Amino acid sequence: ILDTNPQLFFHLQQQRLIELIRNGKVEEALEFAQEELAPRGEEN
Repeated sequence: ILDTNPQLFFHLQQQRLIELIRNGKVEEALEFAQEELAPRGEEN
């Protein structure tokens, strides 16, 4: 499903970022956003 629906995958990654922030893992969240979300955001 995730291979055929990149928008769904992106939203799941966004949720992962939200959960990292909620758990107080700000540094990890920033790293995740830069490495995973930023490149995908440019694609979409």
